[in-house]
Amino acid sequence: MISLSSCIPLPQWVLEEVERNPNLVYTDKAGRRNKEYISLGCDTLPLLKGRSPIQVYAEYMRSFRDTFRDMFGKVIVEIQVGMGPCGELRYPSYPESNGTWRFPGIGEFQCYDKYMKASLRACGEAVGKGEWGRDGPSDSGSGGRWLLSEGRNMGHRLWQILPQLVFGNVTCSW
Repeated sequence: MISLSSCIPLPQWVLEEVERNPNLVYTDKAGRRNKEYISLGCDTLPLLKGRSPIQVYAEYMRSFRDTFRDMFGKVIVEIQVGMGPCGELRYPSYPESNGTWRFPGIGEFQCYDKYMKASLRACGEAVGKGEWGRDGPSDSGSGGRWLLSEGRNMGHRLWQILPQLVFGNVTCSW
């Protein structure tokens, strides 16, 4: 079993691409980059040596299948593919490795790299508010804070009030 504080790094060749283009990884509103993940804003863009992250991942899965084909059903009877070291769908909203988050912090939007901001701007433009791509949510708390420390009933505010606002609705559905 892998602990929740495990770090399984991106491949070195990907990290080299990140050094050339820091916007490949998630960025919080303070400008801190999280090099544990490739930003979802890059999913379909050919930014990894001419391939998109989705293409690279598909190639990886095909290579795994082709390499271990003879073992399927015998030695390999099950494969679990998850988005975190423990398959817990851990998104970069709580980057423990850089010290900005600790359990049970509320996490933080990671939509401040140029690709995520472009995606948010496109969603805003779809409702006539393209300027929203200049910045992400400004009042949603910060990663290391506990829910109660962000103000009384913040959870209620976020999930009851924010989605009712147009910007909140676009942000939450984006």
